[in-house]
Amino acid sequence: MTGIAIVGFGHWGPNHARVFDQMPEAKLLWIVDPSEERRSLAKAIFPNAQVTTHLADALHDKEVEGVVIAAPTSMHADLVRQALNADKHVLCEKPLTTGADTSSALLASAAEKKLTLMCGHIFLHNPGIIKLKEILNSGVCGPVRYITATRTNLGPFRYDVNAAWDLASHDLYIFSHLLSRHATAVSCHGGFYLQDDVADVCFLNLKYEGGITGQIHASWLSPSKVREIVVVCEEKMIRWNELEHEGPIKIYDSSVSHDDPMEYGMFLLKAKYDGITIPPVNPAEPLKEQNAMFLKHMADGSMPTGTGADPLAVVAQLNAADESLRSDGRLVPTQI
Repeated sequence: MTGIAIVGFGHWGPNHARVFDQMPEAKLLWIVDPSEERRSLAKAIFPNAQVTTHLADALHDKEVEGVVIAAPTSMHADLVRQALNADKHVLCEKPLTTGADTSSALLASAAEKKLTLMCGHIFLHNPGIIKLKEILNSGVCGPVRYITATRTNLGPFRYDVNAAWDLASHDLYIFSHLLSRHATAVSCHGGFYLQDDVADVCFLNLKYEGGITGQIHASWLSPSKVREIVVVCEEKMIRWNELEHEGPIKIYDSSVSHDDPMEYGMFLLKAKYDGITIPPVNPAEPLKEQNAMFLKHMADGSMPTGTGADPLAVVAQLNAADESLRSDGRLVPTQI
């Protein structure tokens, strides 16, 4: 069995602990958290795991092969560095760090040590997103014209990073995965309604090669939880809604064409709407799929592949968004 240590027992740490504790090929050995209350809770739920305040306790355990970083984003770089220096494989929650240079250095260190450094891009393992990618790859919808995402809720609130880093980071790697390309430039506007120096609502506009545009609305300050992506293609349109009871994917047989010429050579734009298809999507828990993939990478020495799996690209796009936010929405190249 593969020994696992969980660092952080706040929002996502307990989920990671549950999943690894249930996997026959893994053994939950350590849970690390600075809070006495959370350590007590961890010990009550997972009595066979050791709990500690100090990461070094887990890193010195030779049975520990993989470390899961589920701490606040501002702490990722230091914790990942410590784990890699202890020759441990690492699964770090997104985003990897808050700086492209730091992320690049950590990825290079992992490659040099032949260690897996995987970022928790959990929606790449979401059955609805997997189905959406399959539909786009089939070509039935035609070329993508633009893509939008809405990711809102009332909280949970962060204090070390803004809503773009916390929420839009998901949609950035999802967009890259669906489009097989990263944004070349980002414009970002935001609002600072709850904290003076942390934007709790962000609107990102994205430019991609091929004339594709994207937009993301991310907010902790909204009356309802929304998790939705809309992809508008030349022949059809697709909506992914994680919270939709009928099924997460709806394909709209909708498009716009040029009708017969009007006078003076002008064309009339004509909308077509021929109904909705709801394809079946097999249920699965994305976190279980992701963490099983982490164990596989550890076992065979591979690294995550695919456009959406690139943690450096996500950080580079977020760095560009931050620069744009500071300069009143100026379009900033992503430097990927």
